[in-house]
Amino acid sequence: MVKVMKGDETFREHNKAKVQFSNEIFIYTEVLPQFTQLLLSSGSPIRGDAWYPKVLYGAAGKFPDYSDQFETMLVMENVALNGFKAGPRHDLDEDHLMLMANIIAQFHACTYAMKIMDHKNLDQLLIGITPLNFAADGKELHSNAVLVKLGLNRVLKFIDKHPEELDSESFKKDMIKLRDKYAKSPVDLMQKFLQRDQYSVFLLGDYNRNNVLFKYEEGHPADLRMFDFQLTRYASPAIDLSLFMCMNISSNLRARLWSQILRHYHNNLIKTLTDILICNPDDEKLKPYTFEKFIKHFQKFALYGGMVATHFLPWMLCSEEECAQLAYHFAKDLDSAEMKHWATVCGGEVMAGDWWKFSGT
Repeated sequence: MVKVMKGDETFREHNKAKVQFSNEIFIYTEVLPQFTQLLLSSGSPIRGDAWYPKVLYGAAGKFPDYSDQFETMLVMENVALNGFKAGPRHDLDEDHLMLMANIIAQFHACTYAMKIMDHKNLDQLLIGITPLNFAADGKELHSNAVLVKLGLNRVLKFIDKHPEELDSESFKKDMIKLRDKYAKSPVDLMQKFLQRDQYSVFLLGDYNRNNVLFKYEEGHPADLRMFDFQLTRYASPAIDLSLFMCMNISSNLRARLWSQILRHYHNNLIKTLTDILICNPDDEKLKPYTFEKFIKHFQKFALYGGMVATHFLPWMLCSEEECAQLAYHFAKDLDSAEMKHWATVCGGEVMAGDWWKFSGT
């Protein structure tokens, strides 16, 4: 499989393609190999190189024989030949969700392990990631900022039409606060979610069923490969977690599984850390990452997934015609009336409030 940037210079700049693809190359060629070595040297049974397709070539720069523009090239193995394939189109069952939580926990744990060890290479890895911000100095910086605003406006219009969806006083108050503070500029809220603290980790950044392939044994998912690190960041693990939990859990499973997935994620996070650090779960080094502290952190950042899902989930549910229109206008003019129209109607009347009750507005 070969990945290269698409579009002309203007399109690439508007979508921050150079930053996204360069960061992705860095994750594949520097961060993931470092994590793989960390696990290997600790004697952990976890194989970091089994999280993602093998990279055969990855580079960013000028390739005169190919193009006169700045390019990134990434060549990876075709894991479909080893039996990996896409899972269900939208809703995932418990087996898929727990496997996704398990693998992303292992990935996140490597950053925490390097922090605890005061690993000499961590700072160098951090320098290699260019921040992919939503806004700076009051200005929107890339296309996702436009999409988030379109999605939030759609949800607010739905609530105005169906006030009964606000079925609790706390939910009502949260939505009023969200509207008052961020309806005009939701990217300000998205930017807040990117703040760095002791819980920050290297992220996949767009962790949902579209960016993983599953391998099945007797009809059940037994392994996965994650890919597409274009939206990678160094920020809260809640960004990866809340995104796949909002995008890929049906409403009938959400109430039952939300807390279970968080507990499963944390159990595997701590298990991976004890493997790498060769310590017990109650070791003093792990005190900052207790389940109680993790949940408090998650509640502050988990609305990120709901905000992204407001515009991407309808795209996943829309018809082929709507999808074609969205793709066309996204590339032609993201700010056009046509783009606004299709982003508002695609997928039918989808309500985003359901998962916001869980993600902590």
